Order: sequence, then structure tokens, then C-alpha cells
Amino acid sequence: MKKKKKMSAKKHKPALSRLKKPAEMPLDQWQVELRRDFGRAQNFRMKNLGDN
Repeated sequence: MKKKKKMSAKKHKPALSRLKKPAEMPLDQWQVELRRDFGRAQNFRMKNLGDN
């Protein structure tokens, strides 16, 4: 029986602090990442309102 290769797990980024900018990250990039994290955490509901 052949051994299966283990799939490497995706590298997990450490959570960004919304209070303190990481020293190695530019301010604008930090803001972009914070907004992306916020957007992913939201529960969006979409409703089809018809043809527009």
C-alpha cells in the first residue's frame, strides 16, 4: 500500500491589530488589510430586486 503525501496546510497570516500598525508594514497597506478583514467578518445578505 502506498503512503499518501501530506498536503501542506496554507500558511496562516497572524491577525492584524487594529490598534497598532506592524512596524514592517506601510500605513496604506495596513489600512487595506484591516478593511479586507472587516469585510470578510461581515454577514452580507443579497436579495434580487429584479431586473435593473
